[in-house]
Amino acid sequence: MLWWLPNHLMAQGVSASDAGSVVGRFWSGMFAAQILVAWWVLRTGARRMALLAAAGALAGSVPMWLVDHYAWLPSLAAVWGFTNLGLLKVVLSFATQQVTTPSSRLVSLMLLGGTSGTASSPWLSSQIVAVSDTMTVLRFASVCYLVMGVLLVIASGQDRTKGKEHE
Repeated sequence: MLWWLPNHLMAQGVSASDAGSVVGRFWSGMFAAQILVAWWVLRTGARRMALLAAAGALAGSVPMWLVDHYAWLPSLAAVWGFTNLGLLKVVLSFATQQVTTPSSRLVSLMLLGGTSGTASSPWLSSQIVAVSDTMTVLRFASVCYLVMGVLLVIASGQDRTKGKEHE
């Protein structure tokens, strides 16, 4: 979503610097959340944090394509960045709790998967934009957050370490 949001905003008449600042606000919000998440995950547990982060990422992404008044978007992007809670890091933590004995191989493979997704997303999203428009790719990103949330809910029900105090 962050790849195409500035293009989408510029197509709506927003200046390039203002469109870019919306993305900057997202990262500022995520930075602020990271300070709290490091402490909060110890209090609430990785499972709850992963579900909360997925819901926050989804809920925060929708206004990026739904709100058409630019003045709101920098603040909404900061809230979206904050509610995202550093989703990748929280999901990595959650994944290590899904196995009885987590290994460094699991984390390495998950980081490889995350990096592969990041590396392939410009190509995939470009294909979507080529056949439609930037609005479609922004909506697609929200759908991806929804799918990830559903997968996390399913994974929560499959927790192999249930009964152990890990949260």
